[in-house]
Amino acid sequence: MANGSNQLAIECRAGELLAAILKALETESVEVRRRVMMACGKECAKLPCPPKWNISLDTVTKIVKKTSDTKERIELLNQEVPWCAEWVFDDNTIISECYECGCLLVQAELVKDRTVWCDCSIGWAKEILEALLQFSVQVELVSAIGRGDKTCKFLVKIPSKSNS
Repeated sequence: MANGSNQLAIECRAGELLAAILKALETESVEVRRRVMMACGKECAKLPCPPKWNISLDTVTKIVKKTSDTKERIELLNQEVPWCAEWVFDDNTIISECYECGCLLVQAELVKDRTVWCDCSIGWAKEILEALLQFSVQVELVSAIGRGDKTCKFLVKIPSKSNS
């Protein structure tokens, strides 16, 4: 295990490598950028996450076993899985609006240029909400702080036959 100064150097290096990857992605099409960053977000959902250092998808699996009611599942998600704002369920949509970036790598300043990075959160939300609801959903990032907006607003569309 690396000592404190080595760990800091490794984190700094990781931040520089992430910056290089993001810069390279800027030259790609929007479709390619989004696909790569969404894959990153889906993987992030499978990793331990502070403050509790639980794996978000493991927590979601436990929620799914507790109840089949969509509204109840979302209430439990809000209580048990760290996120920058509540998920609000209304009819065939789920909305979440964050007033600060919820990404731990942005908060730790490992990711500085977020214009491309913001699509990562779409993948994270999609992975978490599909596991929670047990069907496919569409996640749209309506606004993003990393792109200059005042909030990060997520709109999740649920197929009408799937809500309960």
